[in-house]
Amino acid sequence: MDSNFKRCLLTAGALCLTLSVSGSARQAKYAPPTKKERAALRRQLAKLKAMPPVRGVLFHCCSCAVPCPCMFTNEDVEGCNIVRIYHITDGGFEGKDLTGLTMVYLPHPEDLQKKEGAVRKDGKPVDAVLYIPTGLTAHQKQALLGQLAENNMTFAMNTVLQRPVPITFLKHSDGYEVTIPHIFHARMQNVQGAEKKPIILENLALGEGSRWYLGRSAMHDYQNSEEKEWNWQLPKTNGSWTFFAWGPHIDPSDEYEADRKD
Repeated sequence: MDSNFKRCLLTAGALCLTLSVSGSARQAKYAPPTKKERAALRRQLAKLKAMPPVRGVLFHCCSCAVPCPCMFTNEDVEGCNIVRIYHITDGGFEGKDLTGLTMVYLPHPEDLQKKEGAVRKDGKPVDAVLYIPTGLTAHQKQALLGQLAENNMTFAMNTVLQRPVPITFLKHSDGYEVTIPHIFHARMQNVQGAEKKPIILENLALGEGSRWYLGRSAMHDYQNSEEKEWNWQLPKTNGSWTFFAWGPHIDPSDEYEADRKD
């Protein structure tokens, strides 16, 4: 996250709320921003909105047949093992050093969390494992995890085990391929329609994107040496993807205050 972005966020936040301390810490009576403060807030919000977004492609590789029912109901199907793959094609406002990086996010099935010998973090059952590239700089790691927390609420709320691993991402003429040696291997291919053109699904009610390329995993293998039961081979299952553009966080309350009338 660059210094200008941080400065914008700090300025925008500081203009909205006034806190005072008298005896014990408590929130002061709310005082709306002045006309001058609202003008400054609007300028800062305009700068945030003008920043180039972080762009990339998100994959859903799961155990469902093609197409996955979750894509149409926005509800998780019971027993669905899903892997989310995030590949950054342009680091945008976070910086060009994010370009080309890939993360693989695997939710941990609840039935395995309850079993004796299940992997734990700080004594708690692990809700998910996040594989991140090895050799990240402090900025790369902070930016990747910050963006994932902002755009995937399950990551922000769950107990997640982070694993630095070598991750290879390849683009093919008919799809994509992601490999973590000895752990994960997925090869996603376009599902073709008339005239062998890719099938694109529009207007889906998914928070991660409304426009998806229908894909099938020619290969979807996962093996976890820590838990032998958490392994699978799922060829010919759902492997669809969408393209995302993640902008900087803008608090709706800031926009409300900026648009407040005198």
